[in-house]
Formats: sequence, structure tokens, C-alpha cells
Amino acid sequence: MNSSKRRYCDKALPEYAHRPGLTVHPHKPGGHSFAQEEKLAPPLTDFRIHQDYLWGIDCLNHGYYWEAHTAFEAIWNAHLRTGATADLMKALIKISAAALKLEAQSIEASRGHLQRAQELIQPLTTSDLIFVGLEKKSLEDWLEQALAQKELQINLRLDLIF
Repeated sequence: MNSSKRRYCDKALPEYAHRPGLTVHPHKPGGHSFAQEEKLAPPLTDFRIHQDYLWGIDCLNHGYYWEAHTAFEAIWNAHLRTGATADLMKALIKISAAALKLEAQSIEASRGHLQRAQELIQPLTTSDLIFVGLEKKSLEDWLEQALAQKELQINLRLDLIF
């Protein structure tokens, strides 16, 4: 994992980035989150101080895709899976899943996740994304470019706007 990238929170990244079929599942004995309770997050009201959201962004930016997925899923659940913030969290979940699928050489599944992320982000307003420190056009452009590639690559880095 690239440690030279900016971090948004002080919470340590896990000992390893979980890769299904290659590493111990985080909640199984020997896993980096073994014996920890399922992640619950509060609703996202101020991204600048929401540690679960900031940690999810850190995980995504540093290649901890499974862990990013779980952080965003906890926030998605906190919003009862409805509304603009929930849709954005679901899009981030899909991007995390796309990265995992790409690493597993499941190109079409990865592409499908990216297309769904694009569908979720498209109807959101600029203010919906500014609410969580993201720039809509940048995220839309990144998704469009990623999907246009003949040989899919996911080189996403989310830079939050404070």
C-alpha cells in the first residue's frame, strides 16, 4: 500500500488489505478485525469530523478496498439506504467492489460495478457531493474515463475538498 498518499484521519490502516481467497477474512480467527463487533456508523452530517467516512476514504485511496467497502456500507446503513448520501455511499461501495473484482481478474464484474456507481452518481447534485467533500465533475469524469478504457484500470484517488 502506498503510504505517501495523504491521510484524512488518524485511525491506523489494517495490518493487511483483505483479498477474498488470498488472505484471512477479517472477521475469522487470525483476521485483522477478528472479535470486533460489526461496524456501526452514525449518519454522515459533517464529513470533516466523521471518522468512519474519512477512514473509508483513506482505505480506498490506499488500496484497502474491502475495508473501504465496510466503512461506506456502515454509513449507507446509518442512512437507512435511502437518500442522496446513501446513494453516494452505495456508489463508493461499488467503486471499492470494482477494484477488488479487477484485482481478481473479473473484468466484466468490475466494469458492471463501475457502471452502477456511475448510475448512482449521475442524478446527484453538485451540492450532494460537496456535502461529503467531493467534486461531482471529477468523480463523473474519472468513472467515464475508467469505463472508456479497453483494458480496465482503476487508479482512483479521492481528494476531499475542505
